Amino acid sequence: MRGLRQFFSRHRRYDDLSVSIQEHLDEKVEELMENGMSRGEAERAARREFGNVALMKERSREVWQWQTIESLWADARYAFRRICKSPGISLVAILALALGVGANTAVFTLTWAIILKGLPVPDPGQLVQYGMRNDSSLIGLSGPEYAVLRQVQKTSEDILAWCSDKVAVRAAGTVQDERIQLLSGNAFRVLEIQPYLGTFFSEQQDARGGSQGTPAVLSYAYWQSRFHGSASVIGQSLFVDGKPVVVLGVMPQAFEGLTAKVSAIDLFAGFLRQSSL
Repeated sequence: MRGLRQFFSRHRRYDDLSVSIQEHLDEKVEELMENGMSRGEAERAARREFGNVALMKERSREVWQWQTIESLWADARYAFRRICKSPGISLVAILALALGVGANTAVFTLTWAIILKGLPVPDPGQLVQYGMRNDSSLIGLSGPEYAVLRQVQKTSEDILAWCSDKVAVRAAGTVQDERIQLLSGNAFRVLEIQPYLGTFFSEQQDARGGSQGTPAVLSYAYWQSRFHGSASVIGQSLFVDGKPVVVLGVMPQAFEGLTAKVSAIDLFAGFLRQSSL
């Protein structure tokens, strides 16, 4: 509160300072005139003895003012006056600046989502993606190639399989197109993530499915938007392209798939049961 009172009373302090300095100068002038000097000589002598009045005022004001706020306010007033003098040129400059900032923000956001940002899993830097190089693109491996790769691996690390697609999901009496990601049953163990709600499907469930259909897990965002965050969704059956899928759990909130965030995944299902979808 003291700082605020000091800030809002600064103009009164500045006026008092100017009056005080002028009174001292006048007293010195009167004193020199009593000693025989003319007024002009006395004023010049008093100013020489008193020093640089403007510099003294500036240094005194620095003690009372918030320099950053004062400077910003002065810059803002100057900029406003310049804009009013040349509104056309100012408008073009502002639009160019806005377009430049917007374009750079969009590029950085896309770069962050695709390249810089890691998956929300423990040790994302240890994950490696396998594929076949074709010119400048990376082609994913087939299911049989994935099975062979797991058999011949020589390390203790495991390999998961995944692929993405867009499917028609019928739930609560309505049908909507959603993005699905098929994951091998070992994916959750390899990624070291835990469900937000319910459970994840295992490798055995991925391989053989169940009496109700292919095991599946909902993304947190899809669970909130389509099922309003209801826990009763666990155990329910959905229909993906007309085939039954049973919901076992909900993904952690930050996890939106193994692809870039520009296309978040809604539903995760068993990879090895994809032939039934």
